[in-house]
Amino acid sequence: ICYPLIYGLFCRNIRQPIGGDFAMSAALASHLAQQPWHLTTEEYGIDIFMTMNAILGGFKIGETGLGAKRHKPSAPKLGPMFMQVVSTAFLTVLRHYDTWKDRSVVEQPPLFGLRQLDVPQDLDVDRSAVEAKAREGFAANHAVLKTALSPGLFGELEAGFAGDALAISAEQWVTTVYDMIVAFRDMDHQALVEAFKSLYFGRTLTFMNATWESSTEQAESEILAQARLFHDRRDYLVSRLEG
Repeated sequence: ICYPLIYGLFCRNIRQPIGGDFAMSAALASHLAQQPWHLTTEEYGIDIFMTMNAILGGFKIGETGLGAKRHKPSAPKLGPMFMQVVSTAFLTVLRHYDTWKDRSVVEQPPLFGLRQLDVPQDLDVDRSAVEAKAREGFAANHAVLKTALSPGLFGELEAGFAGDALAISAEQWVTTVYDMIVAFRDMDHQALVEAFKSLYFGRTLTFMNATWESSTEQAESEILAQARLFHDRRDYLVSRLEG
């Protein structure tokens, strides 16, 4: 969600916008302190808040290769993280619409430090558990999703969740995220993002299934292709926000 949104809407190719390790100038720190803060910003939302506002504030940005950072796999146990990161990201996108709406050319920030990716850690992810979370969440939040999503997309997703092979394509995912941002203006935030989580698990499962035997480089190419699709279809969100 975070990488393709920043690529697609803010037109910056920042691969790890919530990487957890940041260095900043005093000017940026002061700028961040002056921005509107939401409760979710003070928790897991802080990383995406800092990255987005650095871009929107016109600050110089670079990335630094620090080597592999080892994590415990969190899917499908996202807990409050998903709610706080997504809410902060959506709020920032909506609040700064006039700043990013006319951007078009994607910029590549300079890269310092290590330039070669380390071998990724081995992950033991239970795809069946991810699918179960997706299906349970879709059923439980059916009404909210029907209200939030455009009718054509909801019909496609409903049919997909009713089938045996659950899959959410990259094209469907772009429309899903952009519909959710529009709905975020008017619907209950907590209920909406909780419902959105089921679709996130569905898209995650689809990506896992498609890249399970792929190399890191092949998987990265798919991630970049999805980000480019977010950029190609940014006018869909602009038209919906202005409609």
